[in-house]
Amino acid sequence: MSIKEKTIERLVNQLANLGCEFKVITEDGTEYGELTATSKKHKTEVLKHVDYKAILANMGVGDVEVLVCPEGIPLESLRSSISGHGAANYGAGTFTTMCNKDNNTVEVLRLE
Repeated sequence: MSIKEKTIERLVNQLANLGCEFKVITEDGTEYGELTATSKKHKTEVLKHVDYKAILANMGVGDVEVLVCPEGIPLESLRSSISGHGAANYGAGTFTTMCNKDNNTVEVLRLE
């Protein structure tokens, strides 16, 4: 048994003793553990439904825009996308956003 194999077996035993769920597949295809993979959550592609980039680009300091959230898009996903784009392209703290659950809208205020 090689040093690699001994190390893998030792670590696999440690993980099992700790009660961890895991799956290790070595270079030669040997499998340890019984963890089953779960599918990733589907990430909502907000930009396909709302062109918030153009809206942010045209906003001046002090301007407020209200964006209606399309059906099927989580309100927080739209708010997060707008905030992320604003911070990445204009600087952190340039925009502030708020979800209005009563109207299913996101309000955007340009601060700087």
